[in-house]
Amino acid sequence: MILLNSIQSIDSYCLDAYCLDAYKLDGSKLGMSIGGWVLEFDGTDDYVNIGSYLFGSNNTFTIELWLEPKVADDGIVFSNGLSTDKNRIFLRIDTDEKLVFYTNDSSTNYSVISDSTVVLNKFIHLAIVRSGTTGKIYINGVMDKSGTVAEGSVDDGRDWYIGTRSDGTYPYACSIKDFRIWNIERSEQDIKNDMFKKLKGDESGLVCNFPMDEGSGNIVTDLVSGNQKLINGATWKYV
Repeated sequence: MILLNSIQSIDSYCLDAYCLDAYKLDGSKLGMSIGGWVLEFDGTDDYVNIGSYLFGSNNTFTIELWLEPKVADDGIVFSNGLSTDKNRIFLRIDTDEKLVFYTNDSSTNYSVISDSTVVLNKFIHLAIVRSGTTGKIYINGVMDKSGTVAEGSVDDGRDWYIGTRSDGTYPYACSIKDFRIWNIERSEQDIKNDMFKKLKGDESGLVCNFPMDEGSGNIVTDLVSGNQKLINGATWKYV
């Protein structure tokens, strides 16, 4: 099930030839379900290590995904480092059911915390954006919160983990689809334009894109590079 801030055309509400249940943030249903595959993480020991990626000299980025949060327990949705690492990034759901976009530098930790709370067990589209020292959280294509973030380089070779912190701690129970990393700042309109589409993999600024629609097996494939990454424990779910 997916939550929307406002009614949109259900005909356009599709990811790679299927649709998911469409919802407003108040929980009222907008659309019909045709079904599709997502990757489900159990919140115990499931994760996918998608490797490391270069962002370029300005270290601007946009990270997008569809997320079905199952719990609000400070679990980490994705990350690229540990507490001992500087210039790390992670997204978590805190115990108040809010999104926390975390960054740090050599001396300071920064957290941009969403104004809105998530609704458990329903899909939402999320995007976090960093440009300079400004970080933004978008929920369903609408900016929810802006704040100060660290601006240091993330081109240090650390791997990105989905479903947990990089050392396997803070695992998060959720379902995820269509994980994307860009090395550009995407605008609100950019996010809205593409959040319902399956990308081709050659879009300008797209660093990696894991649609997570395989539906079977123990790998996920990056549309940009063609690289395949191992699924550790997470299972396929048809919704």
